Amino acid sequence: MRWKLKDGKRTVYSQKSGLTIPTRAKQLTVGIPASRAAKLQKLSIDLSAATDSLPARTLREQELDSVSGSATLMGGSYENLDLDSTSSDRTVTDPAVGELSADTTSGSLTLDGAFETIDSDTTSGATHRTTSIRPQDISSDTVSGGVIRTLPENGGFSATLDSVSGDQTVDGFAASMHRDEFVYGQGGPMNLTA
Repeated sequence: MRWKLKDGKRTVYSQKSGLTIPTRAKQLTVGIPASRAAKLQKLSIDLSAATDSLPARTLREQELDSVSGSATLMGGSYENLDLDSTSSDRTVTDPAVGELSADTTSGSLTLDGAFETIDSDTTSGATHRTTSIRPQDISSDTVSGGVIRTLPENGGFSATLDSVSGDQTVDGFAASMHRDEFVYGQGGPMNLTA
């Protein structure tokens, strides 16, 4: 493996630039000293054809971008969590997140945790979301993909669909459906936009 450090950013390469010979599987483990981990505010990770498993952290911001691989994030607390993936599978389990932004192209995203706001874009992919708290806002833009949401019971919410060729189905909530708007209970401040 090769690496470089420039302007406080460490970049790791699996082989020297320009080489096209096959390489053996490699594993990289990054350790952060406890004295520095407590001060860490932002962590950005870019993956290509790799598998990543991230432990719980408390951060202001976590960015995870991946192409053709898989990533698992378990636990932690994040003010902002930004996930971008192409042809990869993402699993986020049991975090506490203020603002989640996720873009998925030709892959899958599975979320299960406490999210205050969720904004996701999916193209030819699938998104499965389970929230343990009532989010303030959920927004989804989907092209040739699907979104499944599992929400806790609460005082109410409304869901609006703006679609070219899709539909909205809401199971498990006794509510009213009028055109493209679904209202549960009194509606409430949580907005679901698909």
